Amino acid sequence: MKETRGVVVGRARKYKTPIVLWRDGKVVQLDPFSPEFDDFGDEPPPANEK
Repeated sequence: MKETRGVVVGRARKYKTPIVLWRDGKVVQLDPFSPEFDDFGDEPPPANEK
């Protein structure tokens, strides 16, 4: 699961798009550069990414 989060955060940071998820019964958009995601953005995208 942590690997998947790393890919999602890394891709959101690369393309500067929000992370959209379900939280407390609502859809929310989160900034991928927020400190909440500092542990997950360091993994590189898969080799087949361009």
